[in-house]
Amino acid sequence: MKRAGTLLIAAVLLLTLCACKRETRPAVGLGTFHGEQVSVYGGDWQPIGEVYSGQTYLTLNAGGEGVFCVDGEAAAVEWETSGGRLTLTMGSARCEGTIDANTVTIGFFDADIRMSFSRTASAALPLLDSLPEQAQEPDADAEPDHAAYWAGDWYGWHIVTDASEELQYLKDTAWDACAHISVRGDAGMLTAWDTENEPGELLLRASVTFSAGTTDAGHMTADSGTYLDCDLTNGLSCDPGVSEVHTFDHMICISGRAEDENGGWVRFRLYLRPWGMEWEDVRTGDTSGCLYRNMLPPDYDSWYAPLLARGVADMPDSFGTAK
Repeated sequence: MKRAGTLLIAAVLLLTLCACKRETRPAVGLGTFHGEQVSVYGGDWQPIGEVYSGQTYLTLNAGGEGVFCVDGEAAAVEWETSGGRLTLTMGSARCEGTIDANTVTIGFFDADIRMSFSRTASAALPLLDSLPEQAQEPDADAEPDHAAYWAGDWYGWHIVTDASEELQYLKDTAWDACAHISVRGDAGMLTAWDTENEPGELLLRASVTFSAGTTDAGHMTADSGTYLDCDLTNGLSCDPGVSEVHTFDHMICISGRAEDENGGWVRFRLYLRPWGMEWEDVRTGDTSGCLYRNMLPPDYDSWYAPLLARGVADMPDSFGTAK
């Protein structure tokens, strides 16, 4: 099933997508900044609502991935900060700006456009290079129960958000997915399968670790693993407190990049909720901060919802074996 992907004013960007392997990826997200002002072609700063009628915002999620939305058109970007500088990349395009706790000022890729974004002080999270030690390391005395949030069966969907030239046919393609997360102390295993997998086949497999995050749920990461039988090049990262879906109860976004032996690559996102939860709040809720407007699994109404209506409590081992 295809979902309508969105690009940031493609006529302006003129991007040639290419693989972009990052040496370091921020483990903690910084949240969402909303558009305030814009300067076009070196002109005076104007209220952003006088230039664009649609929503304009910048979301910086955990794992160095984010969403840059201009005039209602959202696209996935990668980001990193250093010494008060913010760098965004999208394929081969790159833009730089400044960032502090509550404001971002940045150029719009290759266009002669600059934008400022802000948020209230209460929404601010600390910048990565100023994070206190206790925010990055688990509190040994607290002994967090990671299993309470993470362990068990999950349902949702995954999507390829970007791909190398030879794999462009996969871009913006989405499938329903089921997953299982096992937890033992600070470590565990994540496995997932989708509508194309037979029983026993896997879409994704990764050994995971759990640490302190921005909420009591903590932060799940993986250094290696496989997705679509390709190696994960930057591991996985998932901090529920700062993901694009953090406003929805017990919903997570796992993002990563996988590469095959020939250099072909894909970037993907896996959206999940515990098996048995309904998604009606996602159907009717505000998804303006998400990469896609429709955040329901493609086969939610035809496959998952009927199973719940029949009282199916246990997640099947494949989509074809569900009764």
